[in-house]
Amino acid sequence: MTKESNENFYMNLPLLRRIDKPNGQKYKVFPIIIREIPRHYHDTVEFLLILKGSIDIKISFHEFTLNAGDFLLINPFEMHSLYPHSDDTLMMALHIDNQIFSNSIFIFDPYYYSSFDKEIIDEMKTLMIGTYLKSMDKEDPGAEIDFISNIADTYFVLQRYNSAEKKLNPISQTGAKNERISNLFEYMYFNYINKLRLSEFANNEHIDQSYASRIIKDGAGESFQDSISIIRVDRAEVYLLGTDYPIQEIYEDLGFSSYDYFNRQFKEYYGMTPSAYRKKYKPLSYPQTEIKYIIPELSKRKLKEILDDLGIDIKGKFSIDTKEMLLENIDYLMRFIENQKLDELEDIKISKTEKVFELVIKDNDRVYKIKIDTE
Repeated sequence: MTKESNENFYMNLPLLRRIDKPNGQKYKVFPIIIREIPRHYHDTVEFLLILKGSIDIKISFHEFTLNAGDFLLINPFEMHSLYPHSDDTLMMALHIDNQIFSNSIFIFDPYYYSSFDKEIIDEMKTLMIGTYLKSMDKEDPGAEIDFISNIADTYFVLQRYNSAEKKLNPISQTGAKNERISNLFEYMYFNYINKLRLSEFANNEHIDQSYASRIIKDGAGESFQDSISIIRVDRAEVYLLGTDYPIQEIYEDLGFSSYDYFNRQFKEYYGMTPSAYRKKYKPLSYPQTEIKYIIPELSKRKLKEILDDLGIDIKGKFSIDTKEMLLENIDYLMRFIENQKLDELEDIKISKTEKVFELVIKDNDRVYKIKIDTE
């Protein structure tokens, strides 16, 4: 199954919950009070910021509790469900077209985000809020969307699973090794139905097989074959809840060698056999179970009160004349440059006089121009 046929398969299943974006925009941002969000997925990259209350969330076979102030990223076609602890649980949701990103697989462990570089996570939260505020004012939040996608592609492109502890085992690599880890997971994720060989990946990357084996161990905490099995088990949930395929057809389509092996692997991660899981959860999944939520009226004043309670300071950060915003953006842009190949950027110009600091970056047909009066 190629990447394109893979996406076409998911796009045609009833589990897909489409996000209607207005006027051809590549994003949609909105506050949401959830009542019940059963198993489903989107074709967008989804960012969540919990503004009030707590929710239980299940992504694939991982289960978490998110509290006010927590931030989360969910991959396209990632099965997930959300259940609030109370009727007034409020979130900010931002959906962005996957094409804006580099088709990477992002980490989704909220505990990782909470322990990650606080500056980066605070920047993401601020940009999400800024996108909402600009949308309220009918302004174009294109710069905020670009910053969000750049941060995600730069800092959150990590490995997928650590099956031993049933949670993610993130590492932070740089340079060629990080790129190879990303390439390896893309190779496995978009070719999992085929008979994959580590030697083939090693040849494609022009490295020896033993080094390739160490890369997958570093990136996932698992062997090459075990990592493939985990991806196949994860995708099996989509088949079980989104189709009426017989179990035999599912395990054969996913590349499992036998029913017994598929049964054993699935039960290890989901706690029950595939047949039992389908029987229990298919009626509880979208669209058999309705998604229930409210889109509330959230004024700027009310939003500011909530953000003040969370300690998120956005004062003046979306005013063109505010030095604080510009300085923060310069700090981010410099970090962005350090983490990217400079030859991928079309143009970088930095100039400084006694009175003015100016930074101009041209990238992907967009120009970032920041000018600060240093007096």
